[in-house]
Amino acid sequence: MYTYTTLFFSFLPMKRIIIASLFAGSFFLVGCGTKPTFTQEQTTKLAQCLTKAGVKMYGTPTCSHCLDQKAMFGESFKEINYIDCSATPNACTQIQGTPTREFSGGTTLLGTQKLEDLAKQAGCTLP
Repeated sequence: MYTYTTLFFSFLPMKRIIIASLFAGSFFLVGCGTKPTFTQEQTTKLAQCLTKAGVKMYGTPTCSHCLDQKAMFGESFKEINYIDCSATPNACTQIQGTPTREFSGGTTLLGTQKLEDLAKQAGCTLP
């Protein structure tokens, strides 16, 4: 026969594990929310600077990383020199995957990139 006290103490180690898991999970969630955010004006100026600097972005409409990169720019993405590899496959024969950014000096970056990294590579400043 179990008493309330016996049941309480038998579940105590499990409670500690649950509490520790919740505590650790909260640190993870807080860390996920620390991405810098930029205003529409800032992303527009960056997109215009990238285009002026000769940066090209190669991608496809179904590429999840391409969609992530587009989302970082929001409405400003229309300012980006974007080559759709599904519509113009001949223009994308020199790239290894999407999204790829090609800079005027010949440097390429593959995958989703932070806006700060794109700006630095192109010589642009984030306003």
